[in-house]
Amino acid sequence: RLAERGRIDLDAPVSSVVRDFPYPEITIRHCLQHVSGLPSGPEFFGRHPEIRASHEVVGNPEVMSFLSRERPALDGDPGTRFVYSNIGFIVLATVIEDLTGESYASALSRHVFEPAGMTGTVVLDGGVEPGPGAPSGLACAYVREDGAWTRVGRADPDAWGFVRALGGTVGDGGATGTVRDLARFGHALASGDLVSAASLRSMLESLRLVDGTIPDDVTYVPSTFGLGTYVMPGGDILWHTGDWGGYRAGLFVNVSNGVVVAYALNRAPTDYAWFGTILELVNGG
Repeated sequence: RLAERGRIDLDAPVSSVVRDFPYPEITIRHCLQHVSGLPSGPEFFGRHPEIRASHEVVGNPEVMSFLSRERPALDGDPGTRFVYSNIGFIVLATVIEDLTGESYASALSRHVFEPAGMTGTVVLDGGVEPGPGAPSGLACAYVREDGAWTRVGRADPDAWGFVRALGGTVGDGGATGTVRDLARFGHALASGDLVSAASLRSMLESLRLVDGTIPDDVTYVPSTFGLGTYVMPGGDILWHTGDWGGYRAGLFVNVSNGVVVAYALNRAPTDYAWFGTILELVNGG
């Protein structure tokens, strides 16, 4: 929406907005398409444990400050390789804040949640456990531990402590809402209420690396990657899933027939046999 209004050029360097961003070669589009060269979240925090060690809860300022101060080496030249990077989306959240002068939560509410009618969706203020700032009725997340379902906040901290410690970042996650709201978002995308037809087409256009190849091994379902979203063969279905702690969510939008399928879970499933049914539904089955 900001690009449509001329507020930003997706091919502009991130550093043209975030002045102390230390990689002038990385553009906003690179981050949107996960070809920035920035590592995945687990890789990044695994290589730099001092970030988590020095903060009770890590948020966007801590990540951005570390990038600016230490300028860790990229995993490759931007545009040469697809590597799903939540770090890149933390960068994009900072771009939105610096561009609009608003918090990420406020900007998302004004530009996305309100226009799409997502009345029950907010950006949380750190972590996934119900607490200050969380909407009433927020479900607790559960994980399987020693044969039983255990609330994430009470689970083994060695295995699940990262959920709270790294739960302060946004852009890569941090939003919560209802399944109905997630479906509303999908319908708003497909109907043109959020973005123009031209922008929607650009979202569905498969990523090409600088050598001209289209990565087709980007995830566990046959798909390519578009602009911020996965795209199924045929180019009519955009989709994305997410997980954090025991939470799982997914959205599938068929722009040709208007079918939208959304789901949300508050415990990590032990099998995904139902996933095939979702694919049948979104294809009109």
